[in-house]
Amino acid sequence: MSSTEVLPSPPPDVQRPDVSLLGREFVLTSVDQENYWQLLVQAFPTARLFIRPQHSLCTGPAPPEFKIYRSLSECPPYEWVTIIFDPDWTPRWGQFSPYKWWGMGRLPYPNAKFERNGQIVGERRLGGKRYPPTIYGGRIYFRCDKSDRAQIAWGRKGLRLLTKVASNRLAAVKAWTHEVVSRIEKGADLWIGHDAARWCREHPDHILLYDDRTQKGIRPLDCL
Repeated sequence: MSSTEVLPSPPPDVQRPDVSLLGREFVLTSVDQENYWQLLVQAFPTARLFIRPQHSLCTGPAPPEFKIYRSLSECPPYEWVTIIFDPDWTPRWGQFSPYKWWGMGRLPYPNAKFERNGQIVGERRLGGKRYPPTIYGGRIYFRCDKSDRAQIAWGRKGLRLLTKVASNRLAAVKAWTHEVVSRIEKGADLWIGHDAARWCREHPDHILLYDDRTQKGIRPLDCL
């Protein structure tokens, strides 16, 4: 998708509204992520995705290549994506001083940042240490104008959809032994996708968000 206008400098600044960030942390496999995306599209049919170009690609005489995705499955795996809901939005490229990096101008509110992971890492032995199979997490947050109640409601609706593909009935446990360190009460901001929970049930050594420093991680309560 190409831009409709290339500016010699960043778009004229307007007063940025106070931004409300409504977010959740999660562990979602690629299956969970696609299920969540389908719910978002059903609720917000104009939702589209793009990946911000890396700074190393934002120099040169012309703006970097830019692509809009209609499906999460089309995006490169594990990339962070931005979700745009304005059907008419397109970048307004400008070069930001003093480094002459290309920027795409302001994003319309509301929008969302979807920091994905979901990659399954198998058991490893590194430096004499044994690491259990794990899946690392990500997060999503909706950026809304605090003064706009409709936008806040929009973001809250987007977060509620996560509860259809994930649960937050969890416990922090020690790897290998499953000794419970603490229960994560219902209402916590960390959510585990149903497919990620299924993966935990496949083998007692499977653990989520493994932390080598503490040798702890997360398992759903029904996996203990």
